[in-house]
Amino acid sequence: MFDGPIFASDDDVAMRARDTVIRHISPEYAAGFFDGEGGIAISGTWSKDSAHQHIRWTRRVYIGNTDIRILRLIRKCYGGKLRPWHTRKGSKPYFSLDFHSSASTDFLRTIFPYLVIKKDRAKIYLRFAATLLASGTHPLPAPILAFRFRLYRRLIDLNRKGDGSVIRAPKLTER
Repeated sequence: MFDGPIFASDDDVAMRARDTVIRHISPEYAAGFFDGEGGIAISGTWSKDSAHQHIRWTRRVYIGNTDIRILRLIRKCYGGKLRPWHTRKGSKPYFSLDFHSSASTDFLRTIFPYLVIKKDRAKIYLRFAATLLASGTHPLPAPILAFRFRLYRRLIDLNRKGDGSVIRAPKLTER
């Protein structure tokens, strides 16, 4: 049986902690953390300007956690916007590191080769983002709009919670 201390003293523990400051989060680590704690979302709302109706798409990639330290480190390396998330009374504070628009695609492209769980979602998201960059016309040609809707619905299916036996209709439909 071992009776001795693990470290020489409490001062030794503090000194080791100071010496192990993380200066960089690798894309591999970021991908693993994102696979466990992250999310990918696309949403759309119908909007009407003076000439025509169109969909305003919102894209979001996020990582959430109750420990703000790791989110700060990831933000330092990859950008994003860190914000507190509303939690229930008595719950630990929760924080979200959000990536929108081009920052979201840059982050996903960087970690994509190392993703496991969310690789399919990331692929859909990046394909969707490519249609936003390539279109540039209003109104959108019907094939591009239909392609976006297929990607949007596929992402909803992948993000569905539970065993997948309950099929929910997507909130946004083609008009």
